[in-house]
Amino acid sequence: MEKIALDPKFEINRKPIKNRHVDNLVDTIVTKSYQSTELTSYKAESEEWVYKAKIGDADFELNDFIKVGTKKYVVEKSLAKRINNDILKIGNLEQTSVFNLIFESGILKSIEYDGYLD
Repeated sequence: MEKIALDPKFEINRKPIKNRHVDNLVDTIVTKSYQSTELTSYKAESEEWVYKAKIGDADFELNDFIKVGTKKYVVEKSLAKRINNDILKIGNLEQTSVFNLIFESGILKSIEYDGYLD
């Protein structure tokens, strides 16, 4: 996600937010938009974390085989996993980072990402 967030195509909107762990510290919620794609990140003084995304454009790839517009069988082959319905959920064991690949008529229509943010 961080690689996608660096793409210069995005229109950027910033909103200050109080840091809930440190008094008198202001962080930033950054929303990056491009056509049917939106990424939301939390920016602290020295780091920025994407915690939510909806990718609806083929301009952004998760890897060489997974991007909007890819056929379901190509994703199945690249993941070595049969996809039995129109939503494939991929996450780590703690479910702190989850990707939902959403298919329609055998084509990947959107990718949604939910990441954990404390």
